[in-house]
Formats: sequence, C-alpha cells, structure tokens
Amino acid sequence: DLSFDVSDGTETVSSGVDLTVNPINDVAVVSDAAYTVSEDGTLTITDAALLANASDIDGDSLSIDNVSYTGIDGVLTNNGDGTHTFAPNENFNGDLSLSYGVSDGSAVTTAEIAVSVTEVNDAPIAGATSYTVDEDGSITFSDAQLLANSSDVDGSVAVHALFYIGNDGVLEINNADGLYTFTPNENFNGELSIEVQVIDDEGLISSTSATLDVVAINDAPTVESTTTTSFVADEDGSLMLSTAELLAAASASDVEGDTLSVSLVSVASGGGTVIDNGDGTFSYFAEADANGLVELTYSVSDGSATTEAQAVIQLNAVNDAPVVTAPIDLHSETNEVITLTLDELIGNAGDVDGDSLSVANFQATNAIVTDNGDGSYSVIPDTDFQGVANITYDVSDGTTTATGQLNLTVEATVDDSVDLTAAPGDLLAISIPDALSSNADLATVTLDNLPEGATVLNGIENLDGSVTISGNLDQAIQVDLGDSFEGQASISVTGFDSNDTAIDNGHTDIVVEIDSSYAFSDGAGGSQEALVEYDGNSDAGDWTNYQGDSSVDPLADGSTDEGLGGTDPSSGADTLPDEGYGG
Repeated sequence: DLSFDVSDGTETVSSGVDLTVNPINDVAVVSDAAYTVSEDGTLTITDAALLANASDIDGDSLSIDNVSYTGIDGVLTNNGDGTHTFAPNENFNGDLSLSYGVSDGSAVTTAEIAVSVTEVNDAPIAGATSYTVDEDGSITFSDAQLLANSSDVDGSVAVHALFYIGNDGVLEINNADGLYTFTPNENFNGELSIEVQVIDDEGLISSTSATLDVVAINDAPTVESTTTTSFVADEDGSLMLSTAELLAAASASDVEGDTLSVSLVSVASGGGTVIDNGDGTFSYFAEADANGLVELTYSVSDGSATTEAQAVIQLNAVNDAPVVTAPIDLHSETNEVITLTLDELIGNAGDVDGDSLSVANFQATNAIVTDNGDGSYSVIPDTDFQGVANITYDVSDGTTTATGQLNLTVEATVDDSVDLTAAPGDLLAISIPDALSSNADLATVTLDNLPEGATVLNGIENLDGSVTISGNLDQAIQVDLGDSFEGQASISVTGFDSNDTAIDNGHTDIVVEIDSSYAFSDGAGGSQEALVEYDGNSDAGDWTNYQGDSSVDPLADGSTDEGLGGTDPSSGADTLPDEGYGG
C-alpha cells in the first residue's frame, strides 16, 4: 500500500493507492570455483563445495545440475554420491577448466571450475639389463649400458650406485671413467644379479638389476711343475709307467671332475726313449750309459683340453765295464823282445764312465809277459819261436774287467847277407839272371860249392863235384836240398861260352841259409817239402850284386810236381805250398 497527502496549499487531504507487484523468479547467482591438484593426483569435488559458490535471491533451494569436462587432459567421474572425481592424465600438469551448473528449480546457472594441476617430479623408470660372460672371464659395464632400459619423464637419468652382495665374484667400480668391472670367482658358472640404482634430475631414485649369466667353460686340467724325482731307474735300465703314476707325479686334477688321460710322453734329447703301449702304460728305456736327472714331458687331457706336465726320472749311475774294440796286432823277429807301455796296451780299449784303466793277468802262448814296474811291459817270445803268439790280459776300470788281446807275429830274423832261406829237403829253383842269359856267348852255367847232400836235378855233375847246366837256359836251375844239412852255404854260379871260357862279369855267389825253422807246417804238426824260387836279377841289372826275390808258383790240381814255398830274404814274407799238397 502507498499513502500520500494531497494539498492545495491550504488544506491537506490524505489518500492512498494499493500497488500489487507480481513475483518473477530470479536465477541463482553462481561464481566460478578454483581447485589445485598435484600431477598424477586426483581431485574430488563435492556438490556442497560447489553450492557454496552459489546463492538465490528468491531463496530457492539450489542443487548441482551437472559437472562436465570436455577437454583431453584428464577424466571426470560422477561418483553418484554427490561427488565428482577428476584425474588428470598421467604426468600432465598445467591449467584446465571444468564447468558446472546450479539449479534453483526453475533455471540453471553455469560457472567454471578452474583446476590447476601442479607439476610433481616423477621417479625415474629403472629398466633391467642382462649380460653374458664366460667362466673365468670378466665383464665391464658402462653407464650407458646400464641405463639402456631406464628413462625419466621429467628429464634425464643417471646411474646412482651399483651393489653386489653375493659371494660369487667381485665388482670393481671406477668412478673416474664411469666403468664397472665384474669378475666371477674362478671356475664359477651360473646366474647372478647386480643391483643398479637410477637417479633423476630431482634426486629421485629407482632400483633395478643387471643380470649376469656366467657361461660354463671347460677348464683344462691343472698340474704342478716339479723338479723333484718322481721315478727311479738304474743306468741302462727301463721303467713301466702307468697313467695313474704319471698323473700323480704331476699332481694332476680337473675342477670339473673329468676323467684324465695321458699321451705324447717324451723325454729330452739324450734321455732315452718312451713307447706308448696303447693300454694306458708307457715303457721308458734309458739312453745307453746315461745317468742323472731325465725330464719326462707329457700331455694331460680331460677329453677336451690338454695341459703339459713334467716329471723327473733319476737314473742311478751303474759302473760300465771297459770295452775292448779290437785286438792289438804286432810284428817282431825271432827272439826279439817287444816293450809296450800301458797306453799302448789299452789303446784299443775305452771306458764310457771315464775311469782310469789298468792291465793285469797276462796269459800267453809261445811267449811270456813281464811287468817292468815302470808302467811298461815286455813281451818275450819263446826262444827261436816263429809264428803268432796269442796273449790275453785283463783290462780293468777298478771294478769290472774286459779281456784284451795281443797277437804278436814272430818272423824269422832277416839277415841281409843271406840271399835265400830254406828248410832241409826244400827244392831251390834258381833262375839265370837276364844279364847272363841275354849274353849271346853264354853256353853253359856251372854251380859249385853246393850244400852237403844237395843235388841239381837238371844238370850234369862234374868230377870235381860241380854241376853244369846246358841246353835250355831259360829254365830255372833246380837244386834239391838234402835233409841232413843245416847252416849257410855259398853256391858259386859261373857262366861259360861255347869254348868253355868264363864270360866277362859272369860269376856270382848265392848265400843260402838252411834251417828247419823255415819249414812249412802241414797243419797237423808235420812238414812238407817246399819249392824256393830264386830270381837273381838285380834292380841294376848287375846279377853279380845279388838282390834276390822269391816267389811261389802254385801247382795245378792233380799236378805231381813238388810243393812250393819259401821265405823272401828282402821282406821276410813267407810263401806257402799248394793247398793239400803232401809231396
């Protein structure tokens, strides 16, 4: 109601007006809301909190009509209980806007919800890595390798620390160059893990592991080198070595427990020889006369790998007897004494051990040996003995002995005044020298002063006892010596012409020494007649200056001629009768 006064200036009249104001609904007044939530967090908005931002002049009852989000940076969820949850996308930070409406029952008023998603540092992502290394080897990691599977959404990552708490190896950290080395224990194989800590720019740490697979590798057998004696044998001896003995000598073993074998057994040069018997045994034969330490080398195998091993054989020295390589051959004349030194007697003997040698216990036939006490020995042939005197003696190294032999050939003494030597009963064949036979005036040859009992078979005996040879003077003059005479005889030889006059320079004497010692043996103790040939030609052609030669003319099989034989007076060489001759 409105009342008012109406006045005319004098009088006043009160009046009133009734005004009716028809009601009209006023919408709710809503203000924007603002919230803050951390990155990767969630925001819960209640209806009540939103309505606190709204009012209605009409006093109408207000309610949340809707809450919505049309962006892509998160998810809004109506929980159905008067609350809404907004979850920003993972790792999103920044500002975004939601909208909501407030209803007074008649009209809806909308407003904005400002949401600030504040940045929060994310922990780094630590990714596992894996590696492989051979048994008994080692492996080195770098930071880059360890971080290969790690990252950080906010920035960079680095290796913070490495830890190994096992007991199967050793981890070495070199901070100077950012490298890490892991060495598994000897002979270890299998899998193990190393802890890796990764840190981001803000200091957040994440842990992971580096897995290491240690691959089994066959280990070669192990041996221990030794210089001590493993086996003992005598000089010039042998050994039978088994595989077990050789393995034990080298202290051989195998960490994997593989069965071990031995092969390629050898010795150093000069140490002997080894034969593989093919049954796990080996025969060792020492080098002749070697003694001392011998190194044995062989291979120990586990079936895949081999290791060289050594063992030592002690060869005990054993005295070796002296060795006589050949007899000593000497020559002497009848009744000549030969003196020999010790060095001469052991000249064909040796001792591999280097021992000093001595001689003793002489045994002789047809001679005797005397020790002169001054290191020399005299060999004395039996009186008038001719032939070979065999002498044996002991050559000693002080422990053992060998037999030495001395063969002394005793020959008849050569007398330069004697032209021929022969035995009683021998047949002399005297050739007429060329200087005489070539003389055109030569008609006959006369021999005089023949030994007692001698006869000329192809001559005519003269009244004075001389013998004349005529006719074919190219034939030898044959003088059959009698059996009764021994000694020297000077046979006179003179050449005559057809007038029975001695020719110039046509005379000489031939000296013959006749002794039974010059007889040839038939091998059964008897003697045989021998033919002694004489060629009176001298080197100068002067047959009067005799320098005689003798020779043997063997008889043809079945011949009835006399046997042949004699002694060359210039050389002392014997000539022999025809084999089997018994005339």
